[in-house]
Amino acid sequence: MSLSTANNSLPTSARRAQAGSFERPTFRQRLEYVAASSLLAILGWLPHRLARGLCGLLAALCYWLWPRLRRVGLFNLRMVFPEWSERERRRVLFGLFQNFGRMLADFAQFPHLNRENIERLIIYDGFENYARAQSQGKGVLFLTAHFGNWELSSFAHGVYGHPCNFVVRELDNPLIGALVHLGVAQPLLAAFDRQSIRGNLNLVVSGGANTMTIKRVMQGKWLGSDCGSVKPEGE
Repeated sequence: MSLSTANNSLPTSARRAQAGSFERPTFRQRLEYVAASSLLAILGWLPHRLARGLCGLLAALCYWLWPRLRRVGLFNLRMVFPEWSERERRRVLFGLFQNFGRMLADFAQFPHLNRENIERLIIYDGFENYARAQSQGKGVLFLTAHFGNWELSSFAHGVYGHPCNFVVRELDNPLIGALVHLGVAQPLLAAFDRQSIRGNLNLVVSGGANTMTIKRVMQGKWLGSDCGSVKPEGE
C-alpha cells in the first residue's frame, strides 16, 4: 500500500497534523490537550504498577464526580439486565470505570513496550492463524469485540513485527486525536478513520492487517430489548 493511500485513510486530525494545517484550536481544546498530554507523560514516566494505581484512583473519582456517565451506564445495565439488583449494577459499572483506568495506564506505557516486556500485559497466542491467512497473499481483517483493552492486542501485533491498523471515529478534540494517532501509538499501531472505507479496503487487499471492533449494533432486537444508539431521558 502506498504512503499516500495510507495517509488519506488516517483520521482527519492526524492528516492535518502531518500537513501542519490545523484549524485554530479553541481555548477549551488547548486546555484539554495540555491536560491529556501531561497526564500521559506522567503515567508513561511512572512505574507501570504505580501508574495503574493512580489511574484506579482517577477512575473512582470519575465514577463519583461524573454523574452523567454514571446515569448512562446504569440505564444501559437496567435495559440489558433487568433482573439484576441496583447494587449489582453499580458494582459492575464501578468495575468498568476501573477497567478504563487500567487501559489508560497501559496506553501511556505503549512507547516503553517491546518484545522483552510486553508479555507482562498480554499473552501473544494464536499467531499461526494470522500467518496462515497472510500466506494466501492478501491482507488480514481482524473482527474483535469492543471488550477490554483490545487496543493492546493490536499494539502487541506490531511489537512482534507486524504493524496493525484499526478503525476508529474521529475524536472531538483534534489536538488529542493527533496526540493519540501520531504520538503514543505510532509507528506500530495506526488509526484509520472509519469513514475512509476505500482506504481500509485497499489496505487489506494490498496485504496489510486491519482491526475492526464489533461495537455498534444496528437497531433491532438483542437480548429481548430494542437496541442501537439509546440514551436515557434527559441526556
